[in-house]
Amino acid sequence: MKPNLRYKCIVIGVSSGGMNALSTIIPALPKKFRLPVIIVQHISAYSDNYMTRHLDSISHVKVKEVDEKEKICPGVVY
Repeated sequence: MKPNLRYKCIVIGVSSGGMNALSTIIPALPKKFRLPVIIVQHISAYSDNYMTRHLDSISHVKVKEVDEKEKICPGVVY
């Protein structure tokens, strides 16, 4: 019997070289993907948000930088 696994989100941790992997994985998510995806990567306080803007421009799902105390929603990459 297969276990009934219920996932609440997907978490992806990347280092500074992770953009290539993310540029492959995130655009492959279908438009109706129903889990939130949380990307964890150290960024500078002076970041120009390029990674978020780039991934959002090539993806079928919304990609955004999370705001403090923001509710995490399904189908969004943070």
